[in-house]
Amino acid sequence: MLETDASRACGQILQVDVVEGPLLTRVVLETLLLLGRRLVGVEERVEHLLLLGREVAVKVLRDVNDVKLRAAFVDEARLAAALDHPGCVPIHDAGADFLVMRLVRGQTFSAWLVHHQPIAAHLADAIEILIAVTDAVGHAHAHDIVHRDLKPGNILIGEGPGEVMVADWGLAVRVVDGHVNLESTGACAGTPSYLPPEAARGQAELLGTASDVFLLGAILHRVLSGRPPWPGKATEAVRAAAQYDRIPLAQLAPDAPAALVALA
Repeated sequence: MLETDASRACGQILQVDVVEGPLLTRVVLETLLLLGRRLVGVEERVEHLLLLGREVAVKVLRDVNDVKLRAAFVDEARLAAALDHPGCVPIHDAGADFLVMRLVRGQTFSAWLVHHQPIAAHLADAIEILIAVTDAVGHAHAHDIVHRDLKPGNILIGEGPGEVMVADWGLAVRVVDGHVNLESTGACAGTPSYLPPEAARGQAELLGTASDVFLLGAILHRVLSGRPPWPGKATEAVRAAAQYDRIPLAQLAPDAPAALVALA
């Protein structure tokens, strides 16, 4: 989970509660625009562990009575906890309605791309970031876990040297006997502008590790061209993804290295 300068600047303390929990007594600081965003059905917090003297990121399920959302939340906790890799945000603790993770200070890859223009001057650094992401995703695939929502906004660039992490495993699924379990998420799930064609078509039988490989290529497309494969409103993006209707990357980024264009 990420804490950015913008989220700290926008934060306004609404309440300070002392909470007894599995990670010892902690002070909960609930802020406006916490971590810069809100997720459907989920609230994100920064918590300070009093006895340990450290801050962590906490995802809290708002409606514990939503059976489907609760099942997806538990799935996320279990799948994320199964990953032990420097490129995956580590899980410290979890329960039926909360998830405690390392708080990563830095910026998303989306913000990094905005601040590093023209991209040609920073392309080598961007590729190094993508290589690190690919390594983390490869680790997940080795454990039969598919992320399904890889995008620049879910890649965290920490303040430490070479610190690159893949976050937000909320749509992740496990591959069992060549098939993914979609009971709590559904086939057509993800970010429309980066959606793999098989997801846009609702072809559950085709979802798998190859879907993540497509998403890695889609991120590279964004790096090279400045736009995702399927720009526009959500409905337009899903339709374009389902029809694989996009402008050739070579036209959008004529000066990009041909070898990279071929990968995207």
